[in-house]
Amino acid sequence: MVISVGAIVHTYLLFPWMMKVLSRGKSLAVPAKEEMKQWPKVTVLMAVYNEEAIIKEKLDSLDKVDYPIDKWRIYIGSDASDDRTNSIVSQWGQGKEYVHFKVFEKRHGKVKIINQLVSEAVSKQPAGPKHIFLLTDASVMLDPEVVRTLVRHFRDEKVALVDTHMINLGSSHKDISASEEQYISREVLIKHREGLLGGVMMGPFGGCFALRSDYFTPVPDTFRVDDFYVAMQALKRGGKLISDLDAKVYEAIPHDIMEEYRRKRRISSGNFQNLTQFSSMLVQPPLWRAFVFFSHKVLRWMGPLIMLIGVLSLSVLALKKGGYYSIIWWIALLGTLGVSLADIGLSKRHIHLKYFRLIRYFIMMNIALLEGFIEYLKGIKTNVWQPPKRKAEYGDEAQYHSRSDS
Repeated sequence: MVISVGAIVHTYLLFPWMMKVLSRGKSLAVPAKEEMKQWPKVTVLMAVYNEEAIIKEKLDSLDKVDYPIDKWRIYIGSDASDDRTNSIVSQWGQGKEYVHFKVFEKRHGKVKIINQLVSEAVSKQPAGPKHIFLLTDASVMLDPEVVRTLVRHFRDEKVALVDTHMINLGSSHKDISASEEQYISREVLIKHREGLLGGVMMGPFGGCFALRSDYFTPVPDTFRVDDFYVAMQALKRGGKLISDLDAKVYEAIPHDIMEEYRRKRRISSGNFQNLTQFSSMLVQPPLWRAFVFFSHKVLRWMGPLIMLIGVLSLSVLALKKGGYYSIIWWIALLGTLGVSLADIGLSKRHIHLKYFRLIRYFIMMNIALLEGFIEYLKGIKTNVWQPPKRKAEYGDEAQYHSRSDS
């Protein structure tokens, strides 16, 4: 029981505190954007599927990116979209020689789409240190300065990947969005500090990041968390992975707890694919990289199993010895399951308590992690995805810019 509690405390409290203390006073050493004499070629890579509700806002944000047009290419692959996505992208791309749009007639999944877009891109512009990939999702809106902010880091030949600062919009305490925003904001800082401490950031958020093209490794067809796979391959090859808090992008926060539950479950199954793939990095030098991988990711992924072991150990102690252990058992039960059930009941009466919602969110997401682990054990045969239900998250352009500037 003590080991279980210690492991959970380490990954969620002690490790983030260590990152904060050790990175204090450190900052990314990069040239100012105005000091850049030559900008590298940048290729945007984006897979889409049925994104008619938000794809126009995404394309508009790409139009507003401030980057030399002669060094700018956009590759978009539609994974057999059957809504208005294809017509919107086609119309937008007319007359733009730097836009390459490919429609796939049957579903392939994001991984296959990205792998094929990369092959097409490097056939036109070979992979190399002066060719940068910008991998992004349809739901993530780009700040006009984000590309220049990202690519300036690649003057350091050791930098392989630079992540953006994901800023969530539209959170509310009436649902799980405020809890999700807290989690993401905390993760942004942890990853940024990992980058400061040796360039060992444990994967980007995936919505938008820059990768030196010669560090791209094709992702296995059935892998579900492709961004982490690409990042860890780059890290394994000795590249530095960092996050720049000045590189801002925006995404609407999820509000539906069951939608987020399904997403977390899917990610969890993909996490264990990556754990199998990169388990050797836990015992290989450098030791600091192994420590960060274990502390930030492995313990998180194994969290539900660790908690189950802790609960079973505590239950046995409570039954056999009673007394102090029984009191702890009841406190644990009421503080987790009891609070979660209370939050469900209170929310139906439009009463929203911040810490009750946070505990319920934590429990639900760890159950999703456990389900994802079970799904992984059963075997994953496809990574074809169904995006969450979208709506026009950002409204008109004026509304988007007023929100992103805040």
